[in-house]
Amino acid sequence: MRNPGLVLVALFVIVWTDSYSSFPEISPGSDREWDAGVQTHAGFLMAHRPVIAHLQHKHSNAIQCYLLKKMDGSKSWHSDYGLPYIGLSYRMTDFGNREEIGLGHSVVMMARFPLFPQAKKWQSAIDFGYGLGFIERPFDVESNYKNLASGSVVNAAFSLAMTTSYPLNPNLRIRGGIDFLHFSNGAARMPNLGLNVPGLLIGLNYRFDFQSRTDPNRFEKKVSPTTETSSYRRTRAYAAYGIKEIYPPNDGAYSVYMLNAQHHRTTGKKGLFGGGLDMIYDTSLPTKLSRESGNPKNNDPGAFIRGGAFGSAGLQMGPWSAYLQVGAYLINPVKSDGDVYNRLALHYQFKKGLFLCMNLKSHFGKADYMEWGAGYSF
Repeated sequence: MRNPGLVLVALFVIVWTDSYSSFPEISPGSDREWDAGVQTHAGFLMAHRPVIAHLQHKHSNAIQCYLLKKMDGSKSWHSDYGLPYIGLSYRMTDFGNREEIGLGHSVVMMARFPLFPQAKKWQSAIDFGYGLGFIERPFDVESNYKNLASGSVVNAAFSLAMTTSYPLNPNLRIRGGIDFLHFSNGAARMPNLGLNVPGLLIGLNYRFDFQSRTDPNRFEKKVSPTTETSSYRRTRAYAAYGIKEIYPPNDGAYSVYMLNAQHHRTTGKKGLFGGGLDMIYDTSLPTKLSRESGNPKNNDPGAFIRGGAFGSAGLQMGPWSAYLQVGAYLINPVKSDGDVYNRLALHYQFKKGLFLCMNLKSHFGKADYMEWGAGYSF
């Protein structure tokens, strides 16, 4: 998989800054306002590695439908992000190669962040989606050995789009823009070079407001004031588990266990920055080490362990927080992956400090494994 973090870099750069602070009078939304849309996509399958260039047969196309609910301003983060829309999206993608890839289906949690919340006519937004993807024809050593991009039916799906819309009437808008779709299984099954599809989109969305626009009580809901404008510190620790395969394909799965401690402080209303430490017990490392050195399998306990330190930048949105992290190994018995690693992390905070996380660790964009963990926020 080529760098999944690039899919989110634009979102972090634009949304991390307090870009809505210049719109202090954003009106609260109706708690009955929904946005339903359908759009088509036209693009192409990227040959981001020469070994998958043979998968490019025809142009890619897709159809997508979604249902989003506008946040009503009852939480401070709603206004911090310009009253975004959040909901679900389904997309069916024809990669242009029915024989070796088949169709792709994705069901994602979708969020639409307005870039200029007070605009009336032309409205720009960033659409971000994250969820499950399904490939009809993954790699099979006997029946489909040419599909080196995807080794499993079930994948993670990421999407990012920048769109602009214009009203055709008070409720109906035409929308167009550019987007990027990515499928990957996080190296849980090999091969996993990933499917990347950039393209253009055009569609219609209809805004349902079940409360009359002339109702004087429409905006009666009180907007919660922002309470996180001052700087504060957050320390977290968690344990996680992952599963991975290494080349060659069908050689068996390996478990990964890791401990993580990190510390962040806020910047503005939404941003987080800090760093932390990792300790990783990776059962695939002795096998990789023996194959690269040509020596018999090394069962020395030190051959299983990696340790590293990382820097981190993140966004907080209510109970959710997302991070882009870059680290360097301080302990690294296998040098073929390099000494630099990356992590794309998503955390969900419960009350009383407990949180869950779902992370993707990689080396310069090549997926290492998915982390599934739980921890405590101090």
